[in-house]
Amino acid sequence: MKKKELVMLQKQIKGVIVPLVTPYNLQDLPHLIDHVINGGISNIFILGTTGEALKLKQKQKIEIIEKASIHINQRVNLLIGISSFSLEDTFELMKISHDLKATSVIAPLVLGDPKTITQALLKKPYGNIILYNNPKITKEKSILSDDIKPFASEKRVLGIKDSSNDFTYLEGLIKIKNDHFKIYFGGENLKEAFTRKIDGIVPGDANVDPKLFTLLWKMREKGPWDNLKNLRKEISLENEKNYLQALKSLLKKRNLISSSLLF
Repeated sequence: MKKKELVMLQKQIKGVIVPLVTPYNLQDLPHLIDHVINGGISNIFILGTTGEALKLKQKQKIEIIEKASIHINQRVNLLIGISSFSLEDTFELMKISHDLKATSVIAPLVLGDPKTITQALLKKPYGNIILYNNPKITKEKSILSDDIKPFASEKRVLGIKDSSNDFTYLEGLIKIKNDHFKIYFGGENLKEAFTRKIDGIVPGDANVDPKLFTLLWKMREKGPWDNLKNLRKEISLENEKNYLQALKSLLKKRNLISSSLLF
């Protein structure tokens, strides 16, 4: 990829963002990354919920960031989750991500008030930030739109990933989007999401079949929606009691990772 093309790619975090599974055997990481990239994906998100980030130790997270960064080698956008139970650890992950030329970090919401956390992160000269609303993790209500709105004008804040599955809330976020502040949908109801002016989707199932989700994104404005469930039925795991375990088991079955163990 030419340098000019790379710069253009990194400015546009749009379409399918794969929240990459963290293989229990880290030697499987390059193979999974290549599988996703070969499926037409331009955005990889490591150390998110699907990556079991909150179960990993700081040393493990750093190793994963380094391995992923080296192997991706700026072929696609690399987004790195920096969630931690320590603000000091969060800052460390943010700096490492910046030094390794990640496109953006995904800001944590597990340390307390998201407004205060975001302000603290912006004081650090370490690259771009995407906010992350996930009430299931924080065991709280969604971040108030009024708390997000001031950050939409910050050039380093590229947008927000919303995993609330609340479409009324999503509509509120869409109202504050602009040329650089984008809205990424992290839920499963793609048919409903695609009727909204979102900028991307973050489906865990895309670890298994990235080509399918690349196709779904391309056809989002015209359908055919009658075929959506049929297209997804082989890999749809949304009704599984333990989604991540089912996802890892399916990846192992397809020889994309060698172990289905969780961290």
